[in-house]
Amino acid sequence: MTKHPFIIFCCLVFWITLQAQIERDPDGGGSFSSYSLQDEITPQQNNAIIYELKKSVLNLTQKGILPLTYQPMITGFQWPIKQASGFNDNGYYGITNYVDEDNSAGILEYNCGNRTYNGHQGTDIATWPFPWQKMLLNAIQIIAAAPGTIIYKSDGNSDTSCAFCPSYCNWNAVYVMQTDGSVAWYGHMKTNSQTSKTVGQTVALGEFLGIVGS
Repeated sequence: MTKHPFIIFCCLVFWITLQAQIERDPDGGGSFSSYSLQDEITPQQNNAIIYELKKSVLNLTQKGILPLTYQPMITGFQWPIKQASGFNDNGYYGITNYVDEDNSAGILEYNCGNRTYNGHQGTDIATWPFPWQKMLLNAIQIIAAAPGTIIYKSDGNSDTSCAFCPSYCNWNAVYVMQTDGSVAWYGHMKTNSQTSKTVGQTVALGEFLGIVGS
């Protein structure tokens, strides 16, 4: 079963700009004016992504690029964003939502708090302050939180829609499979900012994957 622990976003969103049960300010990064938030990826889009990932994994496995089986293990993740060279802001991001650790109808994040919403599967990281300027200047990079193999990429979609994106919008993302078979989803990338590496190539811990978009 694949996991997608990271989803990146810029103005509101690493995995999605969302409707939280309680809208919250980011943990740091200045004041935060929220929009009327909602899921940016529909269940249909989520299923379509999973379908493409499974198809790519099968293809890469048949080519011998990926192993037939995976060794169960715990994959440790490091922080998935960093400031580009020449930028040195203090507190350049905030957290709006963590993974929901409660499998029932309740909510519970890693610190036993409620900075999440029911069923949330990612970590929402917002660049702050002046997120649009940071995006324009390519100030914040998305980096590999763990080493792995690129199994799918999507690009060429709008990176200026943010919370106003209708349900048919798709995001720019890179999907990396770790050695335990889990998959990290790095989403909401700036259009045409992704690594030049292609599907099937490996990335190292901390390697550049793209620029934070909206």
